[in-house]
Amino acid sequence: MTKPLIGLSISIAKGKKIKPELDNPAIIAEKRDYLYLKDLYTKHILKAGGLPILLPIYKDDALIGRLDGILIPGGDDINPKFYKQDEKIKNNYEEDIKVDFDLWLIEKAIQNNIPLLGICYGLQVMNIYHGGTLFQDLSLCDYSMQHGSYSEPIMHDVNINKNSYLYKIYNNDKISAFSMHHQAICNIGDNLTASAVTNDGIIEAIEYNNQFNIGLQWHPEEQNNQDILWNSFIDKCINK
Repeated sequence: MTKPLIGLSISIAKGKKIKPELDNPAIIAEKRDYLYLKDLYTKHILKAGGLPILLPIYKDDALIGRLDGILIPGGDDINPKFYKQDEKIKNNYEEDIKVDFDLWLIEKAIQNNIPLLGICYGLQVMNIYHGGTLFQDLSLCDYSMQHGSYSEPIMHDVNINKNSYLYKIYNNDKISAFSMHHQAICNIGDNLTASAVTNDGIIEAIEYNNQFNIGLQWHPEEQNNQDILWNSFIDKCINK
């Protein structure tokens, strides 16, 4: 059986310095742009039976037409201008060209009925596409739990809505999630459902139209017991 092609959005680091050999005429600049992605995502896709394709940050309908699924993985923060807010706290932002590309990917996934999985940043950009907003930092909202950070991730429970597509995947109304985020959904976007929340009310999962168009605030790629999620994603990509 032909493996489904899963397009993975990647991040860009612009203008990283290198040390050129000044006497080498083949070296033409001191800075380069780099594209990168955590390899755990590709490993889970391969294990579940998919073939991961790293997508260049380039809008091309012909490429979209070849994809069976789309994954928007974790990343840095999103500049609040994308949800029409001024900056309230200084954050490390994804490049605008990357955010704009991911918004385009979400639109194409919906238009072409392509299964979509967003993780952490991926959930947040999905919410923004649908007109939602974010807490720029959890210190700016009322919450009682720790949600971890990149340097100090934690595990916590999330409560899954029994009427959600996510519940059909896990067949469980509570799971343990690997968490490392300092931002979260503030106002949920139009036509989205909060399919999972924490005990303090932070939205941990969203979905569009009760189908596999799902965003997760946690990081299932960091857990060894999430095969049911990856397998369900790939199965849906095969049987759209």
